Amino acid sequence: MVDRLFYVSVAVFALVFAAFAVLRYVSLATQTTDLAQYDQLVWNSLHGRLFENSLIPDAPLFIGKSFIPIMLAFVPMYAVWSNPIILLLVQAIALVSGVLPIYWFARQQLGHALALGVGCAYLLSPVIGHMNAIDFHEIALATPLLAYASFFLLRRNHKAFLITLAVALLVKEEIAFVAAGFGVFIFLFHKNRVLGLALALGGVAWGALLLQFVIPFFHGSQPGRFYYFSSGWIAGGATRYGYLGNSLSEIALTVITRPDIVLLHLWKLEKIQFVLHLLVPLAFLPLLGADVALLALPTLGYSLLSDYKWQVSIQTAYPAPLLPFLFFAATVGLRRLLAWRISNASSSRVAFQGALLATLFTASAISYVLYSPGPFARGFRLADYVVTEHSVSGLMLIRTIPGDAVVVAQNEFLGHLSNRRAIYEIPLIPDYRQADYLFADQTRPWYAIHQDAWEHFLNSGFFDIVTQRDGYVIARRRLPTHLSSIRFDDQVRLLGYAMVPPGTLRGGVTLRPVLEWRAENPLTHRYKIAVRVVDARGHVWAADDREPHDAKSPTTRWELGKTISDQYTLPLPPTMPTGDYQITVAVYASTENGHHYLRAYDAQDHLLETEVTLTTVRVEKNKTSFTASELQIEQLQFADMREMRLLGFVPPRETIAPGELLQVGLYWRVRGKPQGDYIVAVQLRDMAGRVAFEHSDRPAEGTYPTTLWDAGEVLLDWHDFVLPQNLAGGGYTIHVVLRDTANSQVLGETGIASLEVVNH
Repeated sequence: MVDRLFYVSVAVFALVFAAFAVLRYVSLATQTTDLAQYDQLVWNSLHGRLFENSLIPDAPLFIGKSFIPIMLAFVPMYAVWSNPIILLLVQAIALVSGVLPIYWFARQQLGHALALGVGCAYLLSPVIGHMNAIDFHEIALATPLLAYASFFLLRRNHKAFLITLAVALLVKEEIAFVAAGFGVFIFLFHKNRVLGLALALGGVAWGALLLQFVIPFFHGSQPGRFYYFSSGWIAGGATRYGYLGNSLSEIALTVITRPDIVLLHLWKLEKIQFVLHLLVPLAFLPLLGADVALLALPTLGYSLLSDYKWQVSIQTAYPAPLLPFLFFAATVGLRRLLAWRISNASSSRVAFQGALLATLFTASAISYVLYSPGPFARGFRLADYVVTEHSVSGLMLIRTIPGDAVVVAQNEFLGHLSNRRAIYEIPLIPDYRQADYLFADQTRPWYAIHQDAWEHFLNSGFFDIVTQRDGYVIARRRLPTHLSSIRFDDQVRLLGYAMVPPGTLRGGVTLRPVLEWRAENPLTHRYKIAVRVVDARGHVWAADDREPHDAKSPTTRWELGKTISDQYTLPLPPTMPTGDYQITVAVYASTENGHHYLRAYDAQDHLLETEVTLTTVRVEKNKTSFTASELQIEQLQFADMREMRLLGFVPPRETIAPGELLQVGLYWRVRGKPQGDYIVAVQLRDMAGRVAFEHSDRPAEGTYPTTLWDAGEVLLDWHDFVLPQNLAGGGYTIHVVLRDTANSQVLGETGIASLEVVNH
């Protein structure tokens, strides 16, 4: 009868755990990235990309963060149904099933009634409840496996014990130290010196191998240096064990030689509370089964030594490996209490059993009410399990995002979008231009946490908002508004582009065109793409010259047939004169011999220049007042010429031959409204000060006379001219002269640079 009641209770708890896990998922109440990480790595493994993930920026292979081959067991299940609900259901069933070996052991040691009490205490444990309520964590699978391992060990079934423990070692790297704890237990209490010593040493060696070499190898860093258990970062930039050292050997040495440091970090309120939260639900009975409770010491030890606050919280999955040992120890403690009775009278024994059962049930029930997240508990949040119209709307919108799209989403939705090769939590994508879609809910907490990043992404011009309702926002990368089919050799093709912003521009704004590319063949070179703003005389006013996505998506990693969109940043200087400017693009590879530019062909395979003009944009003069410090002037040189001030210049070439082009760029700022129509003369003067050559014109090649200028306005004024063929060789100085066209009066002049004319 008791067995039947127990198994019914287990079935009910399994159904409740599973139902609540699924309800929480479909109500969009999940708020950790962990579920998405595990779902994605299983989905990628199913598709031949073992352990690949995109959610951990510094570990593209999840095994570079944690040793979790157990997750491959989910691949066959995903072959039937690829859905994170599989993970949640398996975890719920696994957590509940961990009570079975505990009950069987307690039934043998204590009888049915007290065994039922121990089983109920397990099912009511706040630790179990929280593990089920915080989405999925692989370490939760260690709970039933270690429960079975303990059961077989205490029954001296070493073969079954070793098999179960071997499976548990596949769950996560820290189980290696639990295995070492088993070895010590076998050595001390089962007197099996060979097995105990082998298991203890093997567990320590296996753990050290994983932490110091295997995981760092897949992480890509030096052994142990950046692994998060030692010197690597955690939330807030702190480390878990950095105060002890940067490797296992340093940590162990500090623990042994500096107990003062260890005690200082152990004697903290939150760590004392953590231990009490583990022992109070079991009425401190594990202390009476101290020999078995010693099996919990490895997990308890590395938890208490950690400076990461969540590692000493029952609201996380971290206590999973130690929980079974506490219940086996509590069972042993109850058995010892029963053996320590003062009377052999059956009535006295029954009364004592009843008192123990009442104490255990009361402790576990009170702990459940106070600290569990389950129904009827103080921490129960009904809203997390109610499917509202808002959550249904969100689920429907999620389904509109293509399965092969790269998505950036906020925390609550990652687990619903992770069945894809690449998904990122904002703002952890290496480059926002790698994303195809953004998905957010402006009514949820995590949007506010990363609101600055969302606004940056949405305002970048790279995305178009395609859906905005009920707080939800879906944005898709901007599609080309101008189609093209320019092929650069047989390597890459430009499919189209969009100008952001469109229309007439103004100096001082940033042009952010979006270009769409595709690889024509497997690419073996890392090509760079140069996008420039050029005037009719070839002066470059803005340029963005780099590898795709700032080298985050090198062309050697482009997939055939996959579209790559990139956005280029072209800050138009406020010194630009009004005019039409060309937007050009070129593709090249950097080699030892310089830049190798790919030849461009149009849709009819006609050969074009290596630098192709995409379009022409109109730029209006920015008439705002700017100081010299607000401008990027290559060479400062202040010279006042009535209302005009020369702020500096673009250093011209130092040597030139007759018949070649000389380009002189002058930065002007008008201090007050110009009173006349002024002309700028650029002179070459020989060493005797005589003018050997002069080029004069109104500013901006005559297109922007000073009569149009406003006070404070700035202009980069280019003067391009070809030197006469008969110009004598030798040294010259370049002078700038400002004249009034009305009377040829010189308003000011200054020398700016030297020039050497070389006759060939």
